[in-house]
Amino acid sequence: MKIFLTDISDMNDDIMNKGLKLVPAYRKDKIERYRFMEDKERSLAAGLLLNYATKLYSIYMSYADEIELKTASDDIFNVKLDELVKSYDTSYDYNIEYAGNGKPVYSGLDTYFNLSHAGTCVVCAVSDRPVGIDIERPRKNAIKVAERFFTQAECDWIDDDSLRFARIWTLKEAYAKLTGDGIAGTVSKVEFRHETAANMATVVNMYISGKKADNIKIYELNIIKQKYVISAMEYIKN
Repeated sequence: MKIFLTDISDMNDDIMNKGLKLVPAYRKDKIERYRFMEDKERSLAAGLLLNYATKLYSIYMSYADEIELKTASDDIFNVKLDELVKSYDTSYDYNIEYAGNGKPVYSGLDTYFNLSHAGTCVVCAVSDRPVGIDIERPRKNAIKVAERFFTQAECDWIDDDSLRFARIWTLKEAYAKLTGDGIAGTVSKVEFRHETAANMATVVNMYISGKKADNIKIYELNIIKQKYVISAMEYIKN
């Protein structure tokens, strides 16, 4: 899995106008349906970022034995909006269809993607297997929401810590987006435990109906400017 991020704080009329001329028709229609400008900007950024991520990942997969795709943090590619516009390549605007559960997927392509946004940030995960990603900002009074939807063990770990709440919430959202089942059907079904591994490092494990899930790889990424939390997941190859 490779993860890409952009920030719409740099959006301006020039980028907006150029970007609208680049993205495919379905994305333009989606942008036009939004009422507020910030929503339009996020949607455009998502379209630009998806094209960039798909292009870079496709190149990486073609030369995977010869190159290693790395980032400054080895976790995430942070790409400026103007670079997304300059690098846009319409040959990577693959057809998108919707699975039975409504999850968007590339048609007839063994490349999978997932998008998320919060505040001014948009993220995109790309992999050769199904993925799910979520980005959130810590919120106040988190324990009230946690007590309503989370397990007791999760609530005890959060202990009214807004950052810990965001970590659990993004994990649940990422899993819901991985499966395509939606947050309502998964929020109380799965439990995430931050446990101590044999090497004494803290790891996050997922339990479904009390049973540890071993077929999913979990990523908890660094907090961006202490304002955002990102979690992502993909299935482990057999």
